[in-house]
Parts: sequence; structure tokens; C-alpha cells
Amino acid sequence: MKFIRASLLMAGLAMSFTAAAEYRMNVSSVNDGAWITVSENGKGVEGATVTTNIHGLGSTKTDEYGRVFVSLPQIRSQTVKFTATDDNSGQSLSKVTYIQRDK
Repeated sequence: MKFIRASLLMAGLAMSFTAAAEYRMNVSSVNDGAWITVSENGKGVEGATVTTNIHGLGSTKTDEYGRVFVSLPQIRSQTVKFTATDDNSGQSLSKVTYIQRDK
């Protein structure tokens, strides 16, 4: 019985020290697109796949700093949904941003 109690105590302690990864996505819109930054616990996520809800744009991957520029060729202002997926962990984030055009 003491062995089981000790095992449960050790398992509880081990679980209390594991921290969940905190993923964030920042979208900075510019006239012809947006800069996307994906981070995990404050560090850029390299190789995250970034897609949009705009048909035909495809996907791009973040650089070693977790950044990528997504060019948006439409000629009008619009709301765009960006989705970033960490290919290693499978974690996915989405953010909707309004892209303003100067025209």
C-alpha cells in the first residue's frame, strides 16, 4: 500500500511540473498583405504552415523566427482568416484580421 501511495505521489508531482505550451499568433496588416508571427512560449515557431480563407492562395511556412509575409492580391479591403499549424505538434491557431486597402 505504501508503494502505491508513493507512486501516486511521484506521478502527481511530475504532472504538476509539466507546463503546457502557450502558442500565440500575431497578425500585422499592411497595404498588400500581412506579416504573421507564430510563437510557442515566446520563441518563434519555425516551419509552421500558414493558410488563409482566400481561395487559391495556398500555404506558406514560417522562417526560423516564426515569421512569414502573406501577400493578398485582392483589390478591395477585406476580412481575412489566417490559420497557423505547427507541423511538429499539430497545434493550430486562427485569427481574423481586417486588411485595409489604400485604393
